[in-house]
Amino acid sequence: DTAKIGPVDDKQMIIIFGTNTDPYSDRLKADIQGSTELQKRIKDEFSSYYLKAHENLRHKLYHEGEYMDVDTKTMISIYGIEATPTLIFTDSNGKAVIVVPGYMPANQFLKTLDFMKSGEWKGKDRKNGEVYEALKAFYIKNGIDVKSKAK
Repeated sequence: DTAKIGPVDDKQMIIIFGTNTDPYSDRLKADIQGSTELQKRIKDEFSSYYLKAHENLRHKLYHEGEYMDVDTKTMISIYGIEATPTLIFTDSNGKAVIVVPGYMPANQFLKTLDFMKSGEWKGKDRKNGEVYEALKAFYIKNGIDVKSKAK
């Protein structure tokens, strides 16, 4: 249910924007459905929401400590969504910690959940890249290949 999007029991949130026509959104959904560990962790440890970017619905969004009335298009603007899927990992106040445009493989998704639970992002700035540098270091430390793709 995406009518009210907010942390349940003071959990961090995961908001995923996808579409029914994007093969990468389909692949992400299939990865989640195919991994009982990923399903369990998302359900037990986070408040999670999947929004169809092509449907402009009304929502009550908990964002940076308060609920606000928004529609899907406004949320797309708030989070700067330019591709689907896009995964947004927030703190328990609804503030975006990590915004990941594009598909994320299941093993990387699990390590990102670990990173969020670890709190290694706290006190770091997302907008100047500190959070992403900490995430990259966390990935490397935990065996996720972060080599840049050839141009």
